Amino acid sequence: MSGPALFNGVLAPDLALHRGLHYGDGVFRTCLIYTSQVIDIHEQCEMLNADAARLGMTPVLAAELAREAGELA
Repeated sequence: MSGPALFNGVLAPDLALHRGLHYGDGVFRTCLIYTSQVIDIHEQCEMLNADAARLGMTPVLAAELAREAGELA
């Protein structure tokens, strides 16, 4: 993983070393960033929360996810 990352809303520069990324503990999405904008961010947030629900995880407000993705972009 390269570039900045957030973990539970907090900047996590060592996230690439996190066990969850190596073993798939959680829900992840890869988003296209074009001209510093996350493409289809609201649809991506809906899919992420749907995936989380299937795993019995608590959903996160789509607006919060979109805000954080925008900050990283």
